[in-house]
Amino acid sequence: MARYCPRVLLMLVVCLTSASPLLGQVPPSRAQLDGITARGRVLADYDRAAWLGSDAVLSLSPEGITHYLAHERGTEWIVSFGKLTADTDSFLVAFEARPVNGGTRYEARAISPPRVDVDYLARAARAINTSVDAFGSASRPYNSAVLPQPGGEWWVYLYPAPTVNGVWPHGSDVRYRVSRDGRRLLEERRLHKEVVEYGPPPESSKSGVHTAVMDDIVEDTDVFLVLTRQPHMPELVVSRSFLFTIEIDGRISCTVQR
Repeated sequence: MARYCPRVLLMLVVCLTSASPLLGQVPPSRAQLDGITARGRVLADYDRAAWLGSDAVLSLSPEGITHYLAHERGTEWIVSFGKLTADTDSFLVAFEARPVNGGTRYEARAISPPRVDVDYLARAARAINTSVDAFGSASRPYNSAVLPQPGGEWWVYLYPAPTVNGVWPHGSDVRYRVSRDGRRLLEERRLHKEVVEYGPPPESSKSGVHTAVMDDIVEDTDVFLVLTRQPHMPELVVSRSFLFTIEIDGRISCTVQR
């Protein structure tokens, strides 16, 4: 169950964490926190484009689609829908969705015959497949996001998809670093353990709150939660050594627990 902090509980959380013994941990640097914010923001942009683009494509009754891939072109997010060829060397783009009305909605079009991509989209789709294979089976629907990194490698995120309108799942998620060609897993980072379902908060709530158990730091998908959950509110993340506050724009502050 999701937890929220009304004003009195928020003061209690701060008092309790301030009374904890200092564990001698070095606080994350401003650059580290800003990097987490930046990745969380891009992940939220990707998710929004994929969501709006998928809604637009569904109106065309698509068939044979195995992948959706959002990618930036200039200042816009384009979403390509299609599948890898049997040898996984090419990606066949059967549908494409683009933003209209300032990005408030997307329009989709069919591409016939499918457009063949052997570079960016093919590598991105392979990176997703490599990550899904490493993750294994899941008992609930998951979303994926694949984001390019300097040098051509990929970050691939797998995180639980909403199944109820107005409820935001958070947890049991993972981030993979995948090689440039999308074929080799280079790094795995489990971000959270169990899934927490964030439903509508009580009117008295000033913030959400959860504990960090996998590591002593806030994660990219914590920022993603704050940016996508409705209504927008900050989130407190309590780790072994620190109390993090994620503001509604994704900025992170850190207080050492003393």
